[in-house]
Amino acid sequence: MAHDRDVDAFDRRARTYDDDLLGRMHRDITDRTIALALRACPNPRRVLDVGCGTGLALRLLAEKLPGAQRLTGVDAAPG
Repeated sequence: MAHDRDVDAFDRRARTYDDDLLGRMHRDITDRTIALALRACPNPRRVLDVGCGTGLALRLLAEKLPGAQRLTGVDAAPG
């Protein structure tokens, strides 16, 4: 099944995902996405990141939103 194959592939890469070339590109995209989201909603109390991967966006948001009540992430790949 393709879904399981894809989830397994992401799970295997989880430990190094943020550090490789694609991960660095993903970081740039994540930074831009967060900037755009915070322009639309500058001080959210709660954030839900569906498909959060390694949690990069939530870690960055935690730095930018110290007063947030809850930052939650879910992902199909356990790693």
